[in-house]
Amino acid sequence: DDFEVLDNGKAQTITVFSNDLQPITVVLLLDRSGSVVRDFDLVRDAAVRFVDDLLPADKARIGSFSNRIQVDPRDFTSNHNELLGILRSELQEAGPTPLWNAVNVGITALLHQQGRRVILVFTDGMDSPMNFSGANNTLKDVMKRAEEEDVMVYAIGLAGSGPPGRA
Repeated sequence: DDFEVLDNGKAQTITVFSNDLQPITVVLLLDRSGSVVRDFDLVRDAAVRFVDDLLPADKARIGSFSNRIQVDPRDFTSNHNELLGILRSELQEAGPTPLWNAVNVGITALLHQQGRRVILVFTDGMDSPMNFSGANNTLKDVMKRAEEEDVMVYAIGLAGSGPPGRA
């Protein structure tokens, strides 16, 4: 009774309200494109800090995208050491930027998970998949799918600086 929630200017009835901590299941997606090469240590450090702050009931997988989209480990885990190991040694080399395809893969990874499902993407926001098959996802495609599947997508934006040696 102390506040109201508006959706597009219309008051909404609050049926459930809880401020308890709720575990999350998260896919961290790290952009490995040439445009973020110079900032990648910053990206990795931010992802490490995020993993360090996960609560015991939270579960995660780590993904990177460039020449392909890879998400590790095979199953969601709460094991910080396993997740940190992936961040230290299992990310791929720089390449193109299949951003929306990667988010779509993250949504698929979360489909059979219960509770709060989240994708956290570290990217400069440029989608450049280098796949000319016409089967690439668009921002509109992944926004619609995320809404339909009740998956929250958050992005940590970087100002891309381009590959080394480029003006």
